Amino acid sequence: MYEYLWYVCYGSNISRDRFNMYMSKSSDSKNIISEKQCMLDYKLYFGRWSNKWSGGVCYLDDSDIKSNQTYAKMYLISKTQFLDLLAMENGHNPGDLNIDLEFEKEVVVEGLSNYDKLIKLGEFDGYPKITFTSSEIKEYNDPSESYIETISKGLVETFDMTKEKSTEYLESNIEKSLER
Repeated sequence: MYEYLWYVCYGSNISRDRFNMYMSKSSDSKNIISEKQCMLDYKLYFGRWSNKWSGGVCYLDDSDIKSNQTYAKMYLISKTQFLDLLAMENGHNPGDLNIDLEFEKEVVVEGLSNYDKLIKLGEFDGYPKITFTSSEIKEYNDPSESYIETISKGLVETFDMTKEKSTEYLESNIEKSLER
C-alpha cells in the first residue's frame, strides 16, 4: 500500500492556482511534494455541462490512443488528497470517499457522477500515476472562456509555451471534440 501517488491532470487542474484551491479544502493539509509536466496518449475532449464553469469541461477518450497527444501535469500528493480531490470533482465533500486504489489498469467507481473511471498510467519515481475521466463519452459542450483561460494559464506555466500556442492547442481540441 502506498501513501503517495502522482495525480495526472489535463484540464483546469493543470493550473497550479486552481489545483491549490482543491488542496486547500482537502482533509490532508500536506504540501504538494512535487509537480512535473507530462504527455498523455489519450485524446482530450470537451463534454457535459458544468454549472461551475458554465460550459463543457475536459475528459479523456481512452479508446483513442496515440502517442503524446494531450498535455498534462502530474502532482505528487497523498492518497487522502487524491481521494478528496476526486470527491470534490464529483460533487462530494472531502473525506466522503474510501476507494481502494490498488487496481491494475483501470476501475469504474460506482456512485461518482462526473469522473468515475480511474486509470493507472504506470509509475514514476516509484509512485503510481493515476488520472480520472468518465467511463462514458460525454456529449459535446462548448467550454466557457474562463475555463479555457484557466487551462491556458496552466499550460503556459507548466510547459513554458506561449499564450498563442496554448490557445491554438485548446482550439484544436475543441474542433476535434466536435468531430466525434
